[in-house]
Amino acid sequence: MPGPVQGLSVGHIASVATDPAQRRRGHARRAVTAVHDWLAARGCGRIDLTASPDAEALNRSLGYRGTAGPTPLTWSLR
Repeated sequence: MPGPVQGLSVGHIASVATDPAQRRRGHARRAVTAVHDWLAARGCGRIDLTASPDAEALNRSLGYRGTAGPTPLTWSLR
């Protein structure tokens, strides 16, 4: 859920998982996009997302940035 940090509402997406039989069909992209849009519409100017190495390319393609690995990637209006 969003919370205030330094005058900026921040959201966090902790995890997204897709059943192995359903991978590569766009489900994770749609889920992350839906949650991202929901958080942004409620005023989150920054969204942190913890990415596994397998999902890092997807999350970076959605505009998330940061260090590689299972550390939070960040999307920001700024």
